Amino acid sequence: METGKTIEIRDLMETGKTMEARNLMETRDMMETRDMMETRDMMETMESMEPIEIMKTMEIIDCNAGIGYLSNDMRDFVNPSVENLVSNMRFCGVSKALCWERNSPVLSPAAGNRNLLQAIEQYPELYPVFVAVPIDLTGIPVENLAQNAALDMAQNAVLDMAQNMARDLAHNAALNLPTDPAQNTAYIPKQACLNERRLKGLRILPKKSNFSILPYASGEIFDLAQTLDIPVFISYTDASPDELYPIAKQYGGVNIIYTEVYYRDMRSTVMLMKNCPNVYLETSFIKVFHAFDRACRELGSERFVFGSGFPSYDMGPAIAMILSSALSREEKQNIFAGNIRRLCFGR
Repeated sequence: METGKTIEIRDLMETGKTMEARNLMETRDMMETRDMMETRDMMETMESMEPIEIMKTMEIIDCNAGIGYLSNDMRDFVNPSVENLVSNMRFCGVSKALCWERNSPVLSPAAGNRNLLQAIEQYPELYPVFVAVPIDLTGIPVENLAQNAALDMAQNAVLDMAQNMARDLAHNAALNLPTDPAQNTAYIPKQACLNERRLKGLRILPKKSNFSILPYASGEIFDLAQTLDIPVFISYTDASPDELYPIAKQYGGVNIIYTEVYYRDMRSTVMLMKNCPNVYLETSFIKVFHAFDRACRELGSERFVFGSGFPSYDMGPAIAMILSSALSREEKQNIFAGNIRRLCFGR
């Protein structure tokens, strides 16, 4: 296929303007040589860099990572240990991660949240997101918590729940939170709210935990999130846009991070987000090339937060989907870290 300059040179030759044609050919050759050298230099630079170094050119915060085995995990392929999470973060250049205990909704939110705190205690790059339910119906009296440690099958311990109970209840009273364990939505331990507001969110799974997303059931969770000034995480499978809309409207002061949304669900999700500016989209399930380009044109990059869905999904491909998009560097940085920093870290 002829380029514009090649056609121009041919036209000059046909009209007898050989000198002008020769000068133009030299200019074309110089430009092509320069472009080839620049491309070669860029490729050599990229090839000399490890993938981790390329990713390190941007800050990356994963807002959707989990720990703890589920009963249906394929253990030859899924390793949800905190050590594996941190190892993957370091390989992929992820500086921080917000994580939750995956067994919390099916066992005990209180026990799972405490397990999470103990698991991440030695890792300052990990921040807890607690699973919350309207009422903890595990039915375990406070005085019997230690004897019922076997119920926590994920970690096979309740992590000194009975010993910490009095301190936690006193802290909840100071925050005007419920002091009755049967009424305490998320059982917020004192240490989780220290260290620069270390607790970063509440996660609700209404369908798995068998309660309604509507305000009559979930309202107290959103009240708690508003009190602590932290977002609520909820997946598409737990609340469709139609189900999420009423509570998102009623609690406009609570930021909602909508997770596990497939590209096929984007049309209804974008409409929800246009009408509810407090709803943000987490990116882990969007696996169509250039999907972010189209979505950001509709909503702006400020409405998306990066998540990997670890350990069910790898971090690398989730990062690559954004890196390979046609978004500007600033837009990519918004998605990778800027937006979640604003929502959860106050900057």
